[in-house]
Amino acid sequence: MTKFTFPVKSFKRFDEPHQGISSRTKYRFYVEVKDVPAELMEWMDTNPREQKLSTDVAKDILASLQTDNKSFHLWNRGILLSADEITFDNKTSQATLIMLDPRIHGNIDGGHTLRIIIDHDKNILANPNTYFKQYVEFEVITGIDSTVLLAEARNTSTPVDTISIEELRKSFNCIKDIIGGQQIKGDLYSKRISFKQNEHHNNPNIKNIIDIRELIAIINMFCPTIYSLSGGHPIQSYTGKETSLRKFLNMGLSKDALDADKKARRETEISKMTDIIPDVIRLWDSIECELPDISKKMNKRYGRKAYSNYKKDDNDRPIVAGKSMFSNQPVYYSVPKGLMYPMVGAFRALVRYNDITEKYEWVEDPFIAWENLSEQLIDAIMNSSSEQNDNPNAIGKSLSTWDVLFNKVYIYSLEKQANIR
Repeated sequence: MTKFTFPVKSFKRFDEPHQGISSRTKYRFYVEVKDVPAELMEWMDTNPREQKLSTDVAKDILASLQTDNKSFHLWNRGILLSADEITFDNKTSQATLIMLDPRIHGNIDGGHTLRIIIDHDKNILANPNTYFKQYVEFEVITGIDSTVLLAEARNTSTPVDTISIEELRKSFNCIKDIIGGQQIKGDLYSKRISFKQNEHHNNPNIKNIIDIRELIAIINMFCPTIYSLSGGHPIQSYTGKETSLRKFLNMGLSKDALDADKKARRETEISKMTDIIPDVIRLWDSIECELPDISKKMNKRYGRKAYSNYKKDDNDRPIVAGKSMFSNQPVYYSVPKGLMYPMVGAFRALVRYNDITEKYEWVEDPFIAWENLSEQLIDAIMNSSSEQNDNPNAIGKSLSTWDVLFNKVYIYSLEKQANIR
């Protein structure tokens, strides 16, 4: 339990107007910005997005705090909190706010305003002459058992990403359970995944952020419920991250199906992929890191492609072009996603369902398959690159490219299964 006590003005209580729902109560009041408790920043899990303070909106909020116009409480939308309880002492004009459960108690809307005020208060301690008395409006709601719909409805000044709302709904927990502890070449990449809007953007220690939609798009390619082997290639995994997210959330059901049914189907299908998802991530990393060097050994002159971003410094030493997505390792060549998606997606031909374990598994170890097929696949993707005028976007959208790559892995899988029999 955390208790906050601070001075307020114009404290008002609004009882629930609907009969039979007496537990819900709303309170409104003003707080001088210097009295806003800094500890409220510890109760931010209920806000669907992280706060990005470099936006124009954030800069405008700060500018209005630094102006002696006595109007901040009118211009700003204020701060919305969910709490277990709030009381008001008429004698001291102080409110006492009690938070119990971080899953349902905390900041719901106005997170940018709250963070900017706290940072502003820290600055005026060092330079009190810069402080102008301003008030911010607080709205506190008690007696609610979920913040998801409230957060979705209130966060409308800047649209909240679908991923932020789905993170509140815990829609990605089934993936987190599988990849949470996985390290690729020593990097715990799950710590760099952005599961909600602006997550990690204010943390200078986290670079090379991975959008959860990117990970979902990759996983979708290997999910037969979303993309069966006979149902066409998962080109949309490359072309549409929002589409990929919707496919993941619906998991083969109609968009009008009940959320509970979608959730159950999603968790069941992802659970079936428990044994292959970590391999898919490792396979992506292997191809991203190895493709340029193998191509070079094949005299494909990968480094001459503009999209490779291969450069040398004045001492003829290669310059780091970036970092690999999952292992976070420095790389001297970039491999565009227009090449990566059809290359990695081809290996879905190796996935089969085991009726005994009720899990998806590999017909053949995908890493052995990559070792055996790498030159064939790279030759195919480089030919496609030439045909598409070295345009990665066109490569990623090319049906013939997906066809050629998939067929090479599919034929390989059939040969392996024939040998087994």
